[in-house]
Amino acid sequence: MDPSPSSVSATVSSSSLSRDMDRQLSLREPEEVGTSGTTPPPQPPSAAMAVTPPASSKALRHPPRPGFGKFGRRCVVKANHFLVEVAGKDLCHYDVSMNPEPISKTTNRTVINELVRLHRDSELGRRMAVYDGRKSWYTAGALPFTSKNFVVKFPDIGRDGNVRYTAVSRSFFSPRFGYPMEIGDGIEVWRGYYQSLRLTQMGPSLNVDTSATSFYKSVPVVDFVVEYLNLRDSSRPLSDANRIKKMINGGTIEYWTCLNFSRVPPNDVFRFCNDLVGMCNDKGMVFNPEPFSAIRSAPLNDMESALKVVYNQSMERLSRLGKHIQLLIVILPEMRGHYGKVKRVCDTELGIVSQCCLPKHVSSRGNKQYLENVALKINVKVGGRNTVLDDAIHQNIPCVTDMPTIIFGADVTHPAPGEDSSPSIAAVVASMDWPEVTKYKGLVSAQEHRREMIQDLYTLKHDPQKGYSHGGMIRELLLSFYRAVNRKPDRIIFYRDGVSEGQFADVLLYEMDAIRKACASLQEGYLPRVTFIVVQKRHHTRLFPQVHGDRSSTDRSGNILPGTVVDTSICHPTEFDFYLCSHAGIKGTSRPTHYHVLLDENRFTADTLQMLTNNLCYTYARCTRSVSVVPPAYYAHLAAFRARYYVESDLSEGGSTSVGGSKTRDKSAAVRHLPQIKDNVKEVMFFC
Repeated sequence: MDPSPSSVSATVSSSSLSRDMDRQLSLREPEEVGTSGTTPPPQPPSAAMAVTPPASSKALRHPPRPGFGKFGRRCVVKANHFLVEVAGKDLCHYDVSMNPEPISKTTNRTVINELVRLHRDSELGRRMAVYDGRKSWYTAGALPFTSKNFVVKFPDIGRDGNVRYTAVSRSFFSPRFGYPMEIGDGIEVWRGYYQSLRLTQMGPSLNVDTSATSFYKSVPVVDFVVEYLNLRDSSRPLSDANRIKKMINGGTIEYWTCLNFSRVPPNDVFRFCNDLVGMCNDKGMVFNPEPFSAIRSAPLNDMESALKVVYNQSMERLSRLGKHIQLLIVILPEMRGHYGKVKRVCDTELGIVSQCCLPKHVSSRGNKQYLENVALKINVKVGGRNTVLDDAIHQNIPCVTDMPTIIFGADVTHPAPGEDSSPSIAAVVASMDWPEVTKYKGLVSAQEHRREMIQDLYTLKHDPQKGYSHGGMIRELLLSFYRAVNRKPDRIIFYRDGVSEGQFADVLLYEMDAIRKACASLQEGYLPRVTFIVVQKRHHTRLFPQVHGDRSSTDRSGNILPGTVVDTSICHPTEFDFYLCSHAGIKGTSRPTHYHVLLDENRFTADTLQMLTNNLCYTYARCTRSVSVVPPAYYAHLAAFRARYYVESDLSEGGSTSVGGSKTRDKSAAVRHLPQIKDNVKEVMFFC
């Protein structure tokens, strides 16, 4: 195998540091490292409850696979994994050191590539080498030496006109793979291929997938500036199926109003509100057709003030009745970038549930599908319930009904590339309506820039006068569950989104420690059983029907059937993981979601956990179809994305950051805390 190629853009910048840099390299065989101990035998559930995660990642062992799923009809599918045969040679590992010390993996690989180019046929004995970008160098067969120094002149690759492909991480791209597609802002999309070697039950396999990424177009600067500054918004029609019938539990809205910031005529706004109220009532809500205060229009340049005026005037009358304005419908302006300001003011300053609508939908007539989708969102924002599993009606949800169970979802969103001044946003949601598990409460917090572990899961603060005080998102959600259900959860199922394989150990150790401490802070000895599952959507495994067009294994879009599970062949050789395609494909190839169990104190069988995860995908509140990601993880992503508006709405009035621009972050500056979400908003699914 050739060494992994590095990013051209990064390599060019590094080569400009010194075109004539000489580097001293040293290769030597490392000392033999002893093998780790064997995996301890599984413990009974009673003992598992008292087990705490190991103190270090070296002692960490993920739960073994409890068997394979047997429930359902067996089918054969294809995957884009290709078996790799390893040559019958010894694999040798060498340590690499460079002088002067390099500054990046990209620089390291550039130097090693040059070394291989110059010395492969002579000093290296024609060995193919693989390099990890840091200290490790692997060869098939031993090198002619055990230790050797090389002097390598840093190559001037910035002038290399023979580069056929552009490498980015594990993918490589070229205009030759397909005509580039323009996406505006002077940017175009190039097609390419992704490749990754994975260890599976069949042995090593090469995962190959199509890929795409954006590049700046090669155009004159004047043309680029003209295109960037005159970007127009393109509309995308909604594609959700028109399936909604009646909501399970319709919410009640007695006091509401509407504020229009667009150029849509007042008559059209009034008609739209009337149609929306009618749709909500048709679907099971109790929605007062008369607004509490008159529908009004307001100028765009004074949006924040207009929101506060409408709220204050309404509350002057409602406070005498001991009531609160329940819903504010906001017609957004035609210009983009104001959604975040509306949500920040309504969620954190006024404490009012809001529903934003685009003017193009308000002015159009007969858009029944849009009205139905908005009705779904409004219902859960005021405490209603759109769907419930049939198993919940019969008190028979696997992994849930038999004991009080709380289902968590967690995610961390990071600032856009090049944005170095904003914090990362963590969000945690938890089910509040056992045994139905369809209503969720969400909490958000800001944390260190690009830190993946969630810092505020559990907090312990010391006050000189009051002593120690416990806090954190897990503790608050457990207390909310107890107030709602009047039972403590005996089982925790934790779906964690956004974790790469290299972060498994760190995230599990840190966050499980926080969960344990949060539980113990509520009651001494309180240790509910925890199952910790990582949800991975950004991977390159695709599944295809064995026989294209076979109706028994193919849906109308040509994809595999929803509910298809793969836990053999391409999955981990020993650990508990599976691919689940829970949604019906609409366009293109469906992407299954990968679920990897890092801790399982509940001792779930493969069938039980797979069925629960698939069934939950039918309870997503914003649509009437099954979705591709388990809803708790989906909701956590939405909540974190919403909270980013709380800190970034003031950074850019236009609602976006400049392409390629960056803002320097003071490394010593404290993380700016998020404004508190008002209690009446926080108690409902405001993130939908």
